[in-house]
Amino acid sequence: MNSRILAFAAVIALAACVVQPAPQGPHAQSPDGEGDGEGPPEGIDDGDGPSGEMETVGTVVCTGSNDIEVINKIVEADGDGVSLMGSCNVRIIDSEIRVGGTGISVAGSGEVEVINSTITADGWAISIAGSGEVRLENSNVAGGAGAISIAGSGDVSATNTSFAGSRSIAGSGEFRDGGGNTWK
Repeated sequence: MNSRILAFAAVIALAACVVQPAPQGPHAQSPDGEGDGEGPPEGIDDGDGPSGEMETVGTVVCTGSNDIEVINKIVEADGDGVSLMGSCNVRIIDSEIRVGGTGISVAGSGEVEVINSTITADGWAISIAGSGEVRLENSNVAGGAGAISIAGSGDVSATNTSFAGSRSIAGSGEFRDGGGNTWK
């Protein structure tokens, strides 16, 4: 029964985030999730450009059913780093997320793929409420509150990834160990 209460509390807490307006600035999606119609938000790669030095951007928000790629970026924010609401798909490659809140927050059925990246958060490194999925490969994940929090039927799968912090699963969600992972 306690796990049901925790799952419900996590869903309520994340639902409050969903109704707040998306951050303003060059890296923010429009509230309707459609962006400006000219591709991904400014500062977020569409995968076509050269890598070069890492550029620092703020919170990345994806709403609706959009696809976003964050390639060779540093995501820094006092709050959450990457926030998905709805059925978005986000790929994070060769990047760093350094935030005061949650590193990656998934509310809904969105999917996140993290490759060769680092997530460092004062809160949870990864938090899923709903049926979302996060796939990690060759990455480092550390959260002050814990590495992974799943409330609902969401899944986290990882291969060759280092975790620092606990994991909390409330509901039917799963952590899938693809091998080569370490926990501190």
